[in-house]
Amino acid sequence: MDTVKLPKYLQPKYSFKKIRVGKKYDGGYVAPLLAIKKSESLISFGMYDDWSFEKHFSKLNKKINIFVYDGSVNFFFWIKYYIKNFILLIRLKIELNNFIKSFFKIFDYYIFFNKKKILHIEKFVTSPDKKISNINKKITLNQIFNNTPIKNVFLKIDIEGNEYRILNDILKYKNKIECMVIEFHNFDLMQKKIKNFLKKFNLCIVHTHVNNYGRITQKETPTVIELTLSKKSYCKSKINKNFKLPILNLDFPNNPRTPDFKIKFI
Repeated sequence: MDTVKLPKYLQPKYSFKKIRVGKKYDGGYVAPLLAIKKSESLISFGMYDDWSFEKHFSKLNKKINIFVYDGSVNFFFWIKYYIKNFILLIRLKIELNNFIKSFFKIFDYYIFFNKKKILHIEKFVTSPDKKISNINKKITLNQIFNNTPIKNVFLKIDIEGNEYRILNDILKYKNKIECMVIEFHNFDLMQKKIKNFLKKFNLCIVHTHVNNYGRITQKETPTVIELTLSKKSYCKSKINKNFKLPILNLDFPNNPRTPDFKIKFI
């Protein structure tokens, strides 16, 4: 297992019962079980073809309200999705059983998002000043939090680099957030912005993971990282001195074809 280097401020300092939510590889995140149980709403930004996190979350907290925001997933998305997978099949790039799984994915989508309290909103979450071609496809955090009586929120953010556009908006509603899992892209270039955000945020880091789909720089710095942040009221017991990341049987590589990265905090 190769080692990567991360700054000390990203090192978790507290320990409590954690669980992996979602599938083993890309799309699954490690989170505190207590925060999951106490959350009233799961607000998720970014989905594509994977809602394993939201699906598992709904089983762990049966009273949860789930709002998934992703403007890219619609009827035309599924048409292109099937054409792409069919081409991969005839080119022998994917196996038949994987193609069959992709074929039935749309049925799973409609079954899951047809449930009470579970909604997929076909909009992109962005900052108020961000311009997109279709204004009806855009929504801001201000609209999400102000237009509905949302509190005790579990926030999941995986929006491929656009997370930096909404960090200031997240700070406005930090007192409503129980826990947050977020994927930071271009970490090597955005360290200062991430550090400033974490200083102003009132949640503490409880888990850190390196996404092995991202490249590693010459300085052994990962370019994509995943953080779990939780309310300080949950952060009571200090972690063991021998604590190491990744955690066996809890962390898994995003890309299953290559090993996970061991993290050294410096």
